[in-house]
Formats: sequence, structure tokens, C-alpha cells
Amino acid sequence: MSEVKEKYVILVKGFKQYLVWKGDANFSVGEVVKAVGEVKKLNVYGNFWSFNFNKYLNDKNVNESIEYIKILKVFFKDPRYYFFKLNHSENNLANLLLFQNKSNDEVYKNLINLSLSYLSNISGVYLYLFVVFIKKLISKKYKKNRMLSFISLIFMFFYCYLIGMPPTLLKVLIGFLLNKLKKYFNFNLNKITKLSITWFIVLFINPMYLFNIGFVYCTIAILLLKKYKDRKESTNLIINFIVINLVFIPLNIIYDFKIYWLAQIQEIILLPLFFLSFILSFFFVLPFLNPLLNFDYNLLKFTVIFFSKYNLTSLTGYINFGYIIIYYLSLYFLTKFIIFNKKIKFFLYSMLTFSLIGMYFTNTIINIFSQTIEMLNVGNGNSFMINYNSNIFVIDAGAGVGQNKSTLPDYLKYKGLNKIQSVFISHNHSDHYNSLEQLKKETTIKYIYRNLKKDILVEFDDIKFYIFNEYGNSDENDNSQIIVVKLNNQTFLFTGDASKKREARMLNNSLFLELVKNGVDLYQVGHHGSKTATSDKFVKAIKPKICFISGMKKDKLQFPSKETINTLEDNSCQNYITNGEKSYKYKIKSKKVVEIKKEFI
Repeated sequence: MSEVKEKYVILVKGFKQYLVWKGDANFSVGEVVKAVGEVKKLNVYGNFWSFNFNKYLNDKNVNESIEYIKILKVFFKDPRYYFFKLNHSENNLANLLLFQNKSNDEVYKNLINLSLSYLSNISGVYLYLFVVFIKKLISKKYKKNRMLSFISLIFMFFYCYLIGMPPTLLKVLIGFLLNKLKKYFNFNLNKITKLSITWFIVLFINPMYLFNIGFVYCTIAILLLKKYKDRKESTNLIINFIVINLVFIPLNIIYDFKIYWLAQIQEIILLPLFFLSFILSFFFVLPFLNPLLNFDYNLLKFTVIFFSKYNLTSLTGYINFGYIIIYYLSLYFLTKFIIFNKKIKFFLYSMLTFSLIGMYFTNTIINIFSQTIEMLNVGNGNSFMINYNSNIFVIDAGAGVGQNKSTLPDYLKYKGLNKIQSVFISHNHSDHYNSLEQLKKETTIKYIYRNLKKDILVEFDDIKFYIFNEYGNSDENDNSQIIVVKLNNQTFLFTGDASKKREARMLNNSLFLELVKNGVDLYQVGHHGSKTATSDKFVKAIKPKICFISGMKKDKLQFPSKETINTLEDNSCQNYITNGEKSYKYKIKSKKVVEIKKEFI
């Protein structure tokens, strides 16, 4: 067993790795076991704009899971087992830095918010003082032994093995080893050759590290970073700071859809604190030092929470790869070459500025001219969004069982949107509202409309929402808001999870019948396409042209039902089903539906 997390375990057999969900079973890192179970391929379907756990595992070379696992025998326990048994310590500092146990750590969560999570990784900076300390400690007795430096290095390789060979640490240790071999055997090794050997070894051990964010950041840094030191010290400091920010701004946009304006300043402040904390973490075995270690951890926690609370970021949304190519080519020539021709230099600076402005403003401009209705893939849940010239209206904010509750909030970030005019929650079932709390934290919401006891009309410019409410039904699905949206001489109907009984009552509502008398341009099919909704009589009355069904076949919930699909097809409705795989966008002006796909240009 190579990894044991809070909810899952990674098992290794030869060169293959498997995911196992823990359940109530007990697993420990370092146990070599005989086990039986059912092997299944991991499904990597998900939304490209949001975190996909199975895709994350695939990038770590975990492609299959073992279900219904049964441990038959424990053969033996390797050194990692005994090392992680020490992890039962209550010391948060040691758990975070020494044992690299980050999953529920408050410091690590806030570092992610700052785009500085790499500070919790064990890097060359943190190792330097430790290696020097070991060397000096031993060299007092063995001053003339040239192999002493290798002893501390071997120790660190062993530690690297104990914590699972993280690439960030492994590449640093390989670099240290190459430096030592170069001095010991007296041969030359230039920077490029050394880096090539290091990456070859790391990728040989784990080829999937090629897809790791750390690899991308490191590669860009190697290609573009240059230390300026030919001017005044203060000038050099400012120039280097600007260059570091310029190098990493596009990467932050690619991965987080944000610019973190203060990241490098925060890093300068936090780096010494983490450096000291890493050294202190080794002393967790001395109980009398625990108050000091706890104080240090709390200081770290206070600092990162403070930085998170008063951070300065700009939401940009996804980035056009054309801008990235222009940006990095311009930056590469400006940082790597001395350019005397003023026209060429002006052109490169112009291209750099143009691409940076494009990255920052493109989504804002696109959203201003957008008029769309978007159905997001949230399994057997509902998350719909109307974008009306950058004014956002959310109709249900939920995700089905086993789906990512961050899907809707993450999609808004992907589109560069952080303000919502109105949120309508159809009824009190979690698959229709369980993303709402995160939306409240990450966006500004002007109005939230939950189920009320009376019908209401909500107007905003040219768009009108006629909301039909019922309250107190024993079946919560029948308490769903039924919303008729009128815009640009088009009609859109959202019915939540309303059943056929509720539909029948709506056919007795004169205002509703008046609103839908000319047919419905887009219809959100009730209850994920369940046979309990969407009666033939109701469909004939609303005459839908396009039908959006947010549902999938999973376990006992087999949505949409064949009966519902037949009813819709019999009434000539064009069906679009998420099916746990796809999201769709209805373009209001052209009345066309397109699949939401990753945009590169």
C-alpha cells in the first residue's frame, strides 16, 4: 500500500496502481498484502473546467479501481509502515511538513487559495540547512572523509522513499547527487545536461509526472527566468520581481482562471517561516518542544489566513492559447537576448502588452455580448445558467450524488464571472441547491428566490421570470418552482422536479397557458427525465422545440426514462441529455444548441 488517505487507498502491484475506497476497513502504508476483489477501469468523464478526481488519479498512473476488496493475508510491513505509525502524533506541524499529510490541513487549504501550495512541499531550499547541519555534525569526528556528504544524501533519499518519492523532492535530491558526483569524479556537467539527466530519471520513475502542474511551472521557469544583477541592487530587485510575476501570470490564469497580484510578495514573507518550520518539524519526537512547534504552526496558520482574507486577485476566466504563445515568445526574446534595435524591442513590448490585455479582458467582452442558456453536467442534479449580456441568472445550483458540488462555481470562474443577479432554487432537495453555499462564498449574489407561498414576477431589463409556486405538498418535488422566462419573443420553461400531478394543475392556470400558448423554445424536462414527470398532455400543451435533460443512468436512478424520451420524441422535441458526460449551451439569438467544450482559441 503506497498511499492511505482519509477516504481512499492506493495499492501497488508491480508497475500497476489501483484505487481502493476505504469504507470501514483499516489500511496502513507499507503493508504488503494478499487481496482479492473486482477490478474496474476508472471512468474519467467529467467537466474540463472543474477538478476531476479520476483524471487526477490517471495523471498519477492510477487507471483502475478494486471494488469489494478483501484482505486475505498481510505478508510483511516495510519501513514506511513504521515511519507513518509515528504520524499518529497530534503535532500539526510535523503532520503537514514532515509526513506531508495535507488533505485536511488548514494551512495547506489557505495556501491553495493563495496559489502558494508548493511552499508546503519539501524543496531544495528547505533541505539545504538540514544537509549542512548533518554534515557539520558528523564532520567533527570525520573531517577528512570525502564520503561524508553522501551519508546525509543517502539519508534524504531514504526519507524521500518513506514519503512516497514525491517528484518535487526527488528531482532536488538527484540534482544534489549529480553535483556531488561531479566534484568527486572531477568531470564537467553543464546546466542543461544536469537538468536533462534529472528529468529523465524522474520521468523514468513516474512518466505521468509529465502532466503534473509542478513540471509545467518548473519547465517555464527554466526557459524564461533570468536573474538580473547588472544594475543597482534595488533596481535589480524590482526588475527580478517584475520578471517573476510576468513569467507566472499566464500559468495562474490557465490553472486557476485568476491573477494573484501579491503572490510573490507573500512568498517572500512565507518562505523563511516555512524554512524554519521544516527544521522544527523534525523535533516533534521531543514532547517538551511541542508547545514551540504548536506556536510555530499557529503562526503559519494565522499568516496564511490573513493573506487569504486580504488577498488581491483578478478573475479573468479561461485564456486564449493564441495569447499565451504570443506572450511567452515575446517574453523569451526580451529576457534571453540583448536587443539593440529599438523597433524590434518596441514591437516585442507591444506584443507582450497586447497579449496581457487580451488575457485580462477577452472574457469580459465576450460575456457582455452573450445571450445563452447553459445546462451543466452535474449527474442527476440541476444547474442551469442564463447569461444575458453578462447578467447571470442561476436556476438551481445543485449536483447529483457522487458529482462535484463545485461544478457550477468552477464554471463561473472559467467564464470569468463573479457576480450573479439572481439565483432561483426550485425546491428543497439537495441536488438542486448543494452548490449554493460555495456560490455565496465565491460570488456576489444580489437576490436568492426560494419557494414561496405565492406566484411572483421578477423583471430585469428585457427579461421576465414568471414564477409559479406551490407550498406544503407532501411530495417535495411538487413544491418546485415552475418558471416561465420571456426574452426576445422567446419562451423558456423550467419545472424543477415537478411531477405529472403538478403539471396537471398548471394546465388549469390561465396565466401559465397564456404564456406558453405559442409553444416553448426551450424546456427543462422535469425530474431529470423521470417517468413521474412529463406527461403527454403537458408536453402537447407547451409544444417544446428543444428539451434539456439533466440526468444520467447510475445505480437505481436510471434517468431519463424510456417513457419520457418516447413522449418527447412523439411531440417532435429535440433532446439534449447530459448523461454524466456533456454540458450544453443554447444560443438565444441563433436558437442553436452547441456542446460546451474547452476553448483554445
